[in-house]
Amino acid sequence: MKRNLVLALSLVALSLFVAQDVYASPLGMGMNSSSAFDSGRSVLVNLHNASSTPIEVKAGKNLITLQAGKDTALFLPIGSYILNAKATPSHQVNAILWQVPSDIKAATVHIK
Repeated sequence: MKRNLVLALSLVALSLFVAQDVYASPLGMGMNSSSAFDSGRSVLVNLHNASSTPIEVKAGKNLITLQAGKDTALFLPIGSYILNAKATPSHQVNAILWQVPSDIKAATVHIK
C-alpha cells in the first residue's frame, strides 16, 4: 500500500515538472513570434525629396523618381528596403536609405 502511494505521488510530481517544460517550448526555430503575423502587412510610406534635384530610388521592387521638394506615397511590405538607384553627392548607388520596420503603420521619410 505504501509503495503504491509513493509511486503515485512521484508520478504526480514528475508530471508537474514535465508539463512546464512542454509548454515552455519555443514557438519556432529562429523566428520571432510576431513576425508570422506581420508578414503580409503593408505600411504607408511617404517619401519626401528634401534636395533640389530629382532622386531615383528603388522601393521594394519599384524604381521611382522623386521630384525635388515633393512627396510620393507608397504602400511597402514590412522588411522591404528603400535603396538609392543613382549616385548622388550624399549617397552611393544601392545604398540602403531606409528599411520598413514592423512597429509602425505610416511614416514620412525625408531624403536629401
